[in-house]
Amino acid sequence: MSDTFLGMGPNAWLAIVGGIYAFATLLLAWFTNVASRRSVEAARDVSSNQIAASSRSVAEQIAAAASALDLQLEATREAAVIQARASSVSNNRQAWINALRDEVTGFLTDADMGSIVRDEMPISDDRAREQFRSARALTAHIFKVRLLINPTEGESTRLVEMLEEAQREGLTAERREDIVSHTQQILKTEWERVKSGD
Repeated sequence: MSDTFLGMGPNAWLAIVGGIYAFATLLLAWFTNVASRRSVEAARDVSSNQIAASSRSVAEQIAAAASALDLQLEATREAAVIQARASSVSNNRQAWINALRDEVTGFLTDADMGSIVRDEMPISDDRAREQFRSARALTAHIFKVRLLINPTEGESTRLVEMLEEAQREGLTAERREDIVSHTQQILKTEWERVKSGD
């Protein structure tokens, strides 16, 4: 039997099969390379699209955050203005309370001193000067109270009437207590406004 087939020996056939195998391997490598390139290009396109979308998303997020920050700053500014106004009103109201308290206290003190001068000082030039000084001080306190109050509020105008009555007719213990009690009511009402931030 011959070792040849179609006139070729086993080594020739091995060479042909090896060449076909090498060609097939080369062809497979070429297809794999083309497929890999297409895959890389597709991945690159996907990545580019994702980066572009991400960039748009980041830009939109930054714009939204900036808008939210602007709104927050505006709200904070408005709250600060409201707080400053409320604080100013409360401070002014507290100053008003202190001024009214001081004027009524001064009136009552000077009225008491005027009673002492009238009732206990001997008639003299000193007594006349003290009575004049006392009458002047009482009038000044009444005018200051009138300037501090709202003339349309009945409780406030009643206080002025009580002070004028005490100046005209003398400060009795009952009048003193009525003035103190009435003033305390006015001050309490105003203090409640201060506490509530009105």
